[in-house]
Amino acid sequence: MNVWTRSQRAREIAADRAVPTDSGKPMTWGRIAKKHGITPRQAQRIYAQFLDFEAAKHGDPLAIVDDALLLREALLERLGEIVASDAQETAIVGAARAMREIDVERLELMQAVGRLPRSMTRWQSESDFAEIVRGVLSILEANSIGEPVLRQIQDLVRSRLPAQADNVRSIESAPSAR
Repeated sequence: MNVWTRSQRAREIAADRAVPTDSGKPMTWGRIAKKHGITPRQAQRIYAQFLDFEAAKHGDPLAIVDDALLLREALLERLGEIVASDAQETAIVGAARAMREIDVERLELMQAVGRLPRSMTRWQSESDFAEIVRGVLSILEANSIGEPVLRQIQDLVRSRLPAQADNVRSIESAPSAR
């Protein structure tokens, strides 16, 4: 097997492992091995080597996301210039459609990496709730409510709203705890 064929097999194994099956879980190592005519252990080793190679090749995954977002923003800017130009109407319509598609890709990418919430309604209500909790804690601190009570309230909030736990100010940073 030549280098190109091996690299293609490694990519296919990675894709097999990355794409969920109908059950929502990744393909098993046994199925991957059978598909490629190798043992499950070989499939795991090839997959691990592929991931190591990709990590070394691409470095910081967040930098890759940043590059992808910058590319989409540059494309949007260029397409916007076409839309605003004196180009033929079909070119303008095509550029506008491409802008919409690229913008959808950009937003989906931002959601996939956690830079945008998947549900703005839920994010807004969680944000509002966290702001109310911060206000309540400030009122309790201003009225000299003791640190044990503040800790109990924070623990309750964090247990009910784990996604927003970081938005609830820690009593360690509160003036009464210093």
